[in-house]
This record gives sequence, structure tokens and C-alpha cells, in this order.
Amino acid sequence: LGALSAGAPQAHVQALSEYGYNLGIAFQVGDDIIDIFGEEEKTGKKVGGDIYEHKLGNVVLLLAMEELGVALAEVLAKSEVTPEDAARVIDLVKRTSARQRAEELRNRYVERALTALDRLPESRYKDLLRKLAIFIKEREF
Repeated sequence: LGALSAGAPQAHVQALSEYGYNLGIAFQVGDDIIDIFGEEEKTGKKVGGDIYEHKLGNVVLLLAMEELGVALAEVLAKSEVTPEDAARVIDLVKRTSARQRAEELRNRYVERALTALDRLPESRYKDLLRKLAIFIKEREF
């Protein structure tokens, strides 16, 4: 919207729109990875928060369910998740390829965002947007 309201050429508006869309998805997938595999001391977030809150849209959990099916669904379906339940889910998820697959998904969306940026002229703003995308891809947790 900023580029549009500033009167940027339509090609730039489209490129920035694609950048934002793809980077937004990459960020969310990264956040889902951090929720399951992050360290509370580094992230400031409770590990497994999405498990406690029954956020079944967490990409890592969805990918793990493809491999674990009922074993994972039983714990996630409980009305109240205990710390032991959350630890069990995390342990189960760690035994799957869900983390690797989620990281690959995040990285694909980052690459799509960077490809969209390639259609913009060089500027310090483009450099900042590029650095933001790379940060999301390489974020420590």
C-alpha cells in the first residue's frame, strides 16, 4: 500500500506486494518452527505455546501429523494440555522430518520474496528489505 499511495510504478507495486506476501508466509512458518524448537531464553516465547493454545495451524505440527497421525492428534485434541503433554508432542515432532520440511518451506518463501525484489531498482531500501528476508531465513532460536 505504501508504494501504491506514493505513486510508484505498477511494476514496483506488484514486486513489493509479492515480496510482502511471500516474506509474511516465510515469517509465519519461521515463527511456527521457533514455537516448537526455539529456546525460551533466546526467543522470549514459551516453547510449545501453540500446543497449549491448540493452534493446529502451526506448520510444524501439520507436517508432523502427516507422519505421526493419531499419536499426535490424540494429545493435541485434549481440552487441557499439560506441560508433560507438550513435552511429549515436542518429542514426537523431533522424531519426524517436520523441522527440515518446515525450514525448506520457509526458505522457498524467502527465495520467492528475494526474487520479487530483483525486479526493483537498487536502493538502500531494497538492501534493507533484502537483509530482512535473509534475517528471517537465518534467524537464531
